[in-house]
Amino acid sequence: MDSRCVWVCNSNGRFSLGFSTQRIAGLPAEVIVTPSFHAAVEAAAGTANLGSVFVIGGAKVYEAALESGLVETIYLTRVLNGGAIQCDTFLPAFSQDTFRPVEDPKEVQVHDEDGFRFQFLTFRNALLL
Repeated sequence: MDSRCVWVCNSNGRFSLGFSTQRIAGLPAEVIVTPSFHAAVEAAAGTANLGSVFVIGGAKVYEAALESGLVETIYLTRVLNGGAIQCDTFLPAFSQDTFRPVEDPKEVQVHDEDGFRFQFLTFRNALLL
């Protein structure tokens, strides 16, 4: 993903990576503007001792993260009755050869809350282990 504006912001000890296809005026001084996802991750790593970094979307950001080769683990919420939910952001398809389930999805608990059925699945990048 080549965005015109990618920023890294350290707020209250939490780093946020933001993505936009437009320049944003008036960003605070602590915001670091970079040209790409990869550059944003490098900037974040260069400014703090990062532990885990979570990518929380949208679709283009997920795509950029998966294409970067930096993703170690995917924490996926699989909605089983997805037709009942209006969604506009989805995780792109990923290689099941590269990202292997930690548990057999057939064995993972199905949660049911307010009429929504879902599972929490974890996939690990076999190339990085």
